[in-house]
Amino acid sequence: MPYAENIAKGTTITIGNGATSETFAAIKGLHGGPNGPSIGWRIAEAISHDRDYAVKKPTIKEIGPVTFNIFYDSTDTQHLALMTAAQTKALKNFKETLTDGGAEIFTFSAYVKMTPSADVEGYVVMAVELTVQSDAPNT
Repeated sequence: MPYAENIAKGTTITIGNGATSETFAAIKGLHGGPNGPSIGWRIAEAISHDRDYAVKKPTIKEIGPVTFNIFYDSTDTQHLALMTAAQTKALKNFKETLTDGGAEIFTFSAYVKMTPSADVEGYVVMAVELTVQSDAPNT
């Protein structure tokens, strides 16, 4: 089956509002990513005296973080939601929508970590790391 290279511009990350009937809003100013979530397995190795190689088996599913930068604005509703979640250890729901032909969507719950930077000749940028808590991002 043929495939197509897709431009990543237009990829979005949305954050849920936590309501019973949850709605999601786009996190504005997204750049420098998003990267992740990585999906893989922790590997156990068995080594014995009668083999000259290690036997490797997957054990526990591991979901890596989602990272990205935003041009930070503390008056923006979603930026404020991210900062509040980072300060209060709140678990938030997110959706990452790619721009591939099938518009892949990862949905997951995550804890938020934010790191600011403000270079003299640059913009106010916040590095965001989402530590995924669900067993796997749903697609």
